[in-house]
Amino acid sequence: MPADYELPEIGAVVEGKVIGHAAYNHQVRIGMLGHKDVPE
Repeated sequence: MPADYELPEIGAVVEGKVIGHAAYNHQVRIGMLGHKDVPE
């Protein structure tokens, strides 16, 4: 999580883009849309 990003409130609806995954342990990296480090 970028240091300058605040977590959304619990129960908030957010949009993101999958930017990476690790199939062996079912982890997914998601970039929050609208953040400066996530390509549209």
